Formats: sequence, structure tokens, C-alpha cells
Amino acid sequence: MQIQKLIRFTTGSQAFDLFLEGGIETQALTEIAGEFGSGKSQLCYTLCVTANGGFPDNGIIFVDTENAFRAERVHQIAESRGQDPEEIMKRIFVCRIYYSAHLEAVVRGLAKSIEQYKARLVIIDSIISLHRAEFPGRETLSER
Repeated sequence: MQIQKLIRFTTGSQAFDLFLEGGIETQALTEIAGEFGSGKSQLCYTLCVTANGGFPDNGIIFVDTENAFRAERVHQIAESRGQDPEEIMKRIFVCRIYYSAHLEAVVRGLAKSIEQYKARLVIIDSIISLHRAEFPGRETLSER
């Protein structure tokens, strides 16, 4: 696998980009945490658009564990940024996940998928929700 130049994608917020020293960077793991309704998914949708801008041959892998991916929201954000929503959507590969073992298998195979889809960005929304649902309570904490 070829090592590519580090790139930073805008979050859509100048202040947040400044805090992150230029935005969300490639070749790194960035965890976004916050309460329900705090804008985590909106940030992910914005990144789907901004990471596509200027890179027409590259894709984005969106791993959706909560069946929450909203293409119409990506369309709205793309249009507001003067980009073609249909072209953006063609390069977003949504992988729906239904149980924790499936998620683990997908994560193990990500390197191959990144190469296959020429992905510059992988979004996992949310990495812990399935485990939390399948292993409830303090007594199953060690299994999680």
C-alpha cells in the first residue's frame, strides 16, 4: 500500500478547524464524542462532502451501525457548499452493520476496502452502540 500525503478536511467550522490545526486529518484516528443531539452526525455528513471536494477519484466509507445514514442531509450540505450532491453520493460507500460481530469483521477488513474504494476517509457511526446494546449492564462490562 502506498503512503499518501497527509490531508486535512474542513469540519465546516473555522473555529473547530483552528482547534484541530486545520481540520480532520487523513492517516489518523479521530474520535468524536458528545451527547445525543450535539451534532456528531452532522459533522460526519459535512465531512462526507468536504472530503470529496477536490478528490473526484476517491471515496468515503461510512460504516453505519445505527441505520441512521441520511443521504438527504448529505445532499443539503453539498448544495449549500455549491457541490453536486449526486457526484458526492456516488463516492460514499455506506456499509450497514446489524450486530457487533459483523462490525468487528468489517473493521478487520477495512484495509482492503480502503484500497478497493480509494477511500480518503472512513467514518464509523457509532463504534460502541452495538456492543452497548448487546452487552447491557455492569455485569457484562468485561465481555464488552
